[in-house]
Amino acid sequence: MTIPTRWWASRSRKPLVCALALLLSACAHRPPAPQTVIPTDAAQRTLSVGFQQLSDRYVEYVAVGALALEGMRGLNALDPEFELERTGDTISFGLDDTHRHVVTAPADIDADGWALLAVDVVRLSQPDSSAIATATLDRIYEAIFDGSLSLLDTYSRYSSAEEAIQNREKRSGFGGIGVVVQNTPRGASVVQIMADSPAIRAGLVEGDVITHIDRAPVGALNDVSDVARGPIGTSVMLRVEKRGGETVELDVRRQRVIAPTVETVVRNNIVTSRISGFNRSTTRELSTQVNDAIARLRGAARGLVIDLRGNPGGLLSEAVRVADLFISEGRILTTQGRHPASIHTYDAREDDIVAGLPMVVLVNGRSASASEIVAAALQDHDRAIVVGSSSYGKGTVQMVVALPNEGELTVTWSRFLTPSGYVLNGLGVHPSICTSATGANADQLIRRALDHGADLTHVLETWRGIDRHPETDRKELKALCPPSDLVGDMDGSVAEAVIADANLYQRILAFAPTTIAARK
Repeated sequence: MTIPTRWWASRSRKPLVCALALLLSACAHRPPAPQTVIPTDAAQRTLSVGFQQLSDRYVEYVAVGALALEGMRGLNALDPEFELERTGDTISFGLDDTHRHVVTAPADIDADGWALLAVDVVRLSQPDSSAIATATLDRIYEAIFDGSLSLLDTYSRYSSAEEAIQNREKRSGFGGIGVVVQNTPRGASVVQIMADSPAIRAGLVEGDVITHIDRAPVGALNDVSDVARGPIGTSVMLRVEKRGGETVELDVRRQRVIAPTVETVVRNNIVTSRISGFNRSTTRELSTQVNDAIARLRGAARGLVIDLRGNPGGLLSEAVRVADLFISEGRILTTQGRHPASIHTYDAREDDIVAGLPMVVLVNGRSASASEIVAAALQDHDRAIVVGSSSYGKGTVQMVVALPNEGELTVTWSRFLTPSGYVLNGLGVHPSICTSATGANADQLIRRALDHGADLTHVLETWRGIDRHPETDRKELKALCPPSDLVGDMDGSVAEAVIADANLYQRILAFAPTTIAARK
């Protein structure tokens, strides 16, 4: 009989080590490492919900059986020697030929059956693999779901219970007092205070230094960005050094805080709002800040710049609402997926809050998803001139599925279409003034846009009609204005020059075919 090499190697290693050790002392017996206990019912529920939801909601159909099979193969991430194969209705798995288990596969649509099988595969593999035996339950879930998700796109992912909490805080807020701080030798220096926050009501101002949190020195804390976080409704005691040198103690009650995503400045009577992401407060922040800035200008506002460079996206609903702030009527977005609940149309419902003021939107290669929804909608409606480089090209919508283990799955379940009807995925938004393809200055870039206006019209017509012409290469089209990660002053200079000249603004805006023309 031929002995498999791996079998021999794995069994010859220990006797050899012991033989060498006996030259000095007896070969000590080491007790096996503690084995993680797998709670059968809870693990089966978590895996069953996960497999079923992925199969039901992913934008393209993938059978429960295929997801579960690839999920179990994901245990290879814990132990590279683990193998699992399916032949007809038979599944075999193990670490080598002598430790092989054989089971019968459930029906492809039986999520409960596949989930229970996955639990059994883990349990049966534990005696043979110390890596699987000692892996935490969280690591086992991660390995299995990552295996399943390898059949889907890169935007579908699994988050553990701890990661899911952080994700929810980004989307919907967290318990805190509403300050942004910076670590200094003296303590946590307050650099920003959120509007209508407990920090404001407690009398904190920018420049204050928080030296102690609940009587513990700030210097002893690991992460000053989270110094005041805690359950909503609880209190935190702060010792604060005021600018004048006075030390005060403040008892502050935490409330839900949503991280700010909008920062607005005014220069040369042009309002510029930089949006870093889209969470539940973005539209309200933007509307308030823009209205306040325009009111302070007392009728002298010349235009608005929306800076979306480096913005990775966020909540789709907020992207639609932001676009609706400036579009009076018409389609903003359409989503299409396999699940009936993924099919939606979103139309403008509000008046333009800046009453038709000239607008420029800045994008770059890291402007993605929700950012692209806003930029495309404003461009397609001839409501703004887009400046920068081609955007990222993430034209899919993800939904979040809560799991019984308190983790969550983020699943791609639809694609979105711009008002003119093209799918952004892999393509992005093409700027009317491209700043990435050359090292020219602002005046030269604007002159080039004017001289090649007919070319821009042709590119945007091709861009918007690409889904009717599958032979058109998206990468080649996108390369006409290469994506760039830069966030420099050039884009802002171009925007300012375009807004400052009403005639120039209208000429460049006219080069882009209207939404109606694009649909013909």
